[in-house]
Amino acid sequence: MSEVKGNQVEYVKVPVDKLRSYFRPDTSMKQMTETLVKAMDFYNKHLERQRRDRDAR
Repeated sequence: MSEVKGNQVEYVKVPVDKLRSYFRPDTSMKQMTETLVKAMDFYNKHLERQRRDRDAR
């Protein structure tokens, strides 16, 4: 019963024209999505390192 169904998944919508300037013109939506997820993961790790360094002082 705890399965997430397709119509229950939340989405973030960002207009493509706001993202296109960061990607080559031939980049697919799938590639853009994967890159954005990786970038957010990298940024989250960066913030965690900053917090850890700040707390260590």
